[in-house]
Amino acid sequence: MAILKGKFLSGILGNLIFKPVKGRLIVTSKVASGQMKQTVGTKKASNTFCMSSRFSKNIRSVFEGMIAGREEGTCQSRLTGKLTASLGACRDSETRLFHFERNSFSNLSGFDFNADSPIEKNLSLMPLVRLKNNRIGVSYPKTVNEQKLRFPKHATACKLTATVGLIRLKDGKKVLNPDQQFIYLQKDELLTDQLNFSFKVPSGCLCIVVLFLSFYKKDVLLNSKIFNPAVICDALISPGVFQEDGQYTWEDMRNLKFN
Repeated sequence: MAILKGKFLSGILGNLIFKPVKGRLIVTSKVASGQMKQTVGTKKASNTFCMSSRFSKNIRSVFEGMIAGREEGTCQSRLTGKLTASLGACRDSETRLFHFERNSFSNLSGFDFNADSPIEKNLSLMPLVRLKNNRIGVSYPKTVNEQKLRFPKHATACKLTATVGLIRLKDGKKVLNPDQQFIYLQKDELLTDQLNFSFKVPSGCLCIVVLFLSFYKKDVLLNSKIFNPAVICDALISPGVFQEDGQYTWEDMRNLKFN
């Protein structure tokens, strides 16, 4: 049995062995001595893992414009591990069909795209994400005490960007132009009242809400390969059936549909 330990799956799923090693997820096959044929269970587990790996790459590509190549080396394997757990829980073991609910991907909440610069070092409390009537809100409740960003040395300002990436799971499509909203904060400026974003989202989509922190010294960007705070705040499936309205540009996720 494989379980989620921290950022990685650990253990055995079917005939696959998941083993975290020095910040990376190593996946190997468990093969009995003298036998090379896969069992039905192994093939099923392997298929789910392969789908998760492809799904991970597609999710990262949705946000590539903001990540800009500044994720660290374990991002792909860590995200694949999270998705393997989610998809495995949503897939019928007999029919192999997926049954998704609103919070089927809630385990993505808190996922750092760059493990070397976790968001908690700069933001002690994550904002609340709400989905109602095809609108996603990102803000702090009024009951939350005043929040400030922790600025790295030499930083004088921060551009805080909220982005909503959309995935049409059954159609196998991803959005090419995710909606973005942002605010600028000066050092020691309160965050609580200013962080209040609202996005309209279509029905029947996985909505992945990501927060990016871009720090500046005057006009010079300080973010780098080893410092690029970016976190998934939440991942929610909007109720209903998707209907095309021409608002978004979509791209096929090759060989990836969740029926």
